[in-house]
Amino acid sequence: MSELIIKAIEMAAVLEEKGVNFFSKASRRLHKYHDIKLYFETYAKALVGNKHFFNDLLEISKNSGLKTKSDFTYTDFSRLEKMLDDISVVGEHSLPQEILNQAFAYLTESLRLHIALKGHANFEPIFDKIIAENKLVLDLVRKYLHTFTTEYKFDGYQ
Repeated sequence: MSELIIKAIEMAAVLEEKGVNFFSKASRRLHKYHDIKLYFETYAKALVGNKHFFNDLLEISKNSGLKTKSDFTYTDFSRLEKMLDDISVVGEHSLPQEILNQAFAYLTESLRLHIALKGHANFEPIFDKIIAENKLVLDLVRKYLHTFTTEYKFDGYQ
């Protein structure tokens, strides 16, 4: 098994764990926006299950080997690590647009990694579910980013 795919699975487990923390905090910070709060809370709960899946997948990969379909080529680990550092800070003074920008970065990088892993591990139905959840929340974040950008410009904020 490729060391690169093991690193990708490790990163996916860390990504899910940090995502639980980020989306839980973000949902509390965005409590005025009921639908996004609800989506973020639900997504955070889904990430808990995903984290367990990736931890189990990592254990299988390290102990008994995981059959992969082809050479794994995902190499954006430094960008992923930077994004994880950026999302670790959601505070009382974080603006909704900042949180949504961080969520957008998280969801985009998460989607890239999950799609790359899907093509190499024999767990397509699970990856399809994870990717669908990710896309659903990403679409909502895009909608709200547009709304906040429009509102800020209308109110004179930049």
